[in-house]
Amino acid sequence: MSDTTPHKRLLVLTFGTFVMGTGNLVFTGVLGELAGDLGVSEGSAGLLVTIYAVVVIVGSPILVSLTGTVARKRLLLGTVLLYGVTNAVAAILPTFELLVFDRAIIAVGAAIFVPVAVSVAAALAPAGKKGQAIGLVVAGSAGSFVVGLPLGTLIGGYGGWRATFAFVGSIALLAFIGLWVFLPSVEATDSTVELQALQVIRRPAVIVNIGLITTAFTSVFVGVTFIGPLLRNITGFGNTGVSLLQLLLGVGGIGGATVGGYGSDHWNTTKMLLGIFVGVILGIFPFWLLAPVAGSIGAIVGAIAALMIGASAVFALIPTQQNRLLQAAPESREVVLALTLSGQFLGIALGSAIGSVTLTVLDSYASLGLVGALIGVGGLGAVSYLYVTGDRMVMPRSSDA
Repeated sequence: MSDTTPHKRLLVLTFGTFVMGTGNLVFTGVLGELAGDLGVSEGSAGLLVTIYAVVVIVGSPILVSLTGTVARKRLLLGTVLLYGVTNAVAAILPTFELLVFDRAIIAVGAAIFVPVAVSVAAALAPAGKKGQAIGLVVAGSAGSFVVGLPLGTLIGGYGGWRATFAFVGSIALLAFIGLWVFLPSVEATDSTVELQALQVIRRPAVIVNIGLITTAFTSVFVGVTFIGPLLRNITGFGNTGVSLLQLLLGVGGIGGATVGGYGSDHWNTTKMLLGIFVGVILGIFPFWLLAPVAGSIGAIVGAIAALMIGASAVFALIPTQQNRLLQAAPESREVVLALTLSGQFLGIALGSAIGSVTLTVLDSYASLGLVGALIGVGGLGAVSYLYVTGDRMVMPRSSDA
């Protein structure tokens, strides 16, 4: 067997998560055109994002549990094929109602594929490198911000919103071929069967670690949900400049996922969490702190630093927590990995809602930075308590204790 084969296996899984990340939001750059073409308001068109998130939050752990006895290669191939076909179908649907229904089915594919891909990556990785394998696969999602979303928006700009869905369908087909060729047969991994596996949610380790994921994503997405106007407010840039700055989210995310994966194999993860939550706070607080000097060189540099630090922190958190949860519940690893995905999307939804309320009540984009930072401080306080107690309360099986 070639020495490059293990790397090819991880790369096709990474490309799969890249496809899922791209498909999540690829059409948002042409949302106005989509809404006008289908005869709905832009606010109503946002339901396409909401329905996707709801299916992932609720469905991911349940669907992964129900498919626990299916061979993993077969499951990954089936879900990426489902993702590709349903995106291709979205490109030809005539009504908004049908598109919403189709987006729900699209989300089913992602809700199963992502946690199973991470689990398979960990299973195929050599001892001592599981975290790095997880980090690489997670980096696929971050890479969608750098390449997938801008490319999809560019395609949509020339070919219309339907072309963005066709684009996702085509790259999903490439992922299917890659998985078919390079991924070996992998048997079902969970020892528990069907919905019984969901009982793992009762464990303190699972509750607390998923809670930390949700807290971090809530903190950051109070601002990221409104990142366009937030950046225009603090930097004074136009649409082109803001778009270039948004690419930094993906660049920082790739770096964070890589470092988080390596660190979870080699460093004390509780200490890592302290640093990560400091990064979460530093990624959102400057948007409040720098408001009085908006448009200055200092504000622009501060905004760039905040974007890089915040994205690095949340994407470093994902492989760190996934590795911790694999230690805490090795017999139900795919269910806990599905719960991490649910925790992420729940945080995104909560952050969006809190940000909307903040803007309504305080009528200030700068206030998003303050509110998001306060949520991050709460997470940092929880991690500090874990550090003081030696993490024994929630990680009795962790080598970090």
